[in-house]
Amino acid sequence: ALLIAATPRDFELVQDVLDKLDLVPLQVLIEATIFEVTLRYSNAYAIKTSPPVLVDAGADGDFEALASALAEQGIDANKIALVIATHGHFDHAGLGAELQRKGAKIMIGAGDVGLVRTGKSGDVNPGNLTADTLKLILPWDYPRFQPDIVVEEPFDLAPYGIGGQVLPMPGHTRGALVVMLQNQTAFVGDQMWGGILGGAGCPD
Repeated sequence: ALLIAATPRDFELVQDVLDKLDLVPLQVLIEATIFEVTLRYSNAYAIKTSPPVLVDAGADGDFEALASALAEQGIDANKIALVIATHGHFDHAGLGAELQRKGAKIMIGAGDVGLVRTGKSGDVNPGNLTADTLKLILPWDYPRFQPDIVVEEPFDLAPYGIGGQVLPMPGHTRGALVVMLQNQTAFVGDQMWGGILGGAGCPD
């Protein structure tokens, strides 16, 4: 069972996305290598296509750590094609401006455009007690930027060499996105938290 707390309009959007997940994908299956980059406040995920795609971008000040981790996997951080920010908070979109200056296209959900344009994380909807505490102490502002791609409906990633879609999934923020690959791998941002401090304390 899935319990969803949302306005009627947001519930319609979520229901539409859930219905689409039951459909057989039309695009050709494209396999890609995925690896996780652990940053100060969140994780980023590199999809090793040519050119590469990044899911989430970490916080302002994370670029050196991100670039180093990508370099270990043979990826030049200056040659990322697309950054999919699962939502407009500082720890997931904070490097958007810097990566954009280096040539990456930045994707954001329609409901979070106002956040990235102002560099403000806005109202935060904590998912648990840990998140509620962190809301009081973390640096919520970040360098603002204008997104290149705004997602209002399912976005096919096939042009980027990836079998999958980016799906609007309002919840943690109004513009939250979920990346669903054809192999059933899903990137959900902060829609779900695991354990303490996002799984750092109790990863199981």
